[in-house]
Amino acid sequence: MALSVTMASLQCASAQDKKQETPKAEPVKIELPSDNIIRHFRNRNSGTAEVDWYQLKEGRNTYIIGYFSTDGDQRKVVYRNGAYYCTETEIPLKYCPADIRGAVDTLAPGLKLKELYYEYTYRNQGYRAVMKKGRGKKAQVRDLMFSIKGDFMRETDASKTIRGF
Repeated sequence: MALSVTMASLQCASAQDKKQETPKAEPVKIELPSDNIIRHFRNRNSGTAEVDWYQLKEGRNTYIIGYFSTDGDQRKVVYRNGAYYCTETEIPLKYCPADIRGAVDTLAPGLKLKELYYEYTYRNQGYRAVMKKGRGKKAQVRDLMFSIKGDFMRETDASKTIRGF
């Protein structure tokens, strides 16, 4: 499974001060997280066979990120400071709900829908649509959050999201 890390932005985002120009921390592959995280993960994902675990430290927070596949779906689970934070499932763009596709075209003219994720936390669930224009570090990226019904909720700060799957 290719590694690019993204944390769900139903506030599954890392706190990074915009004023500081420090390089973003990189995730480090780990063998296994703590027993508490393993127990929690197994209770919620009983059929999962293989998980790639990574650790990311940003400021006072330590994130444990697990990448796995269930029934062909690419998923990611995030724990912050040992507690469950969110789960994210990558959705192929061909399955993007029409309401979201139409809203993206209106809210982000000139940008192209590149990624779509279903995000779940204990408090919220919804979709995160990632639009891009350009390539590399100079690419323009916007993250728009939608409710489970496809209604636009807010734009999240793309610079606070660790990208990819």
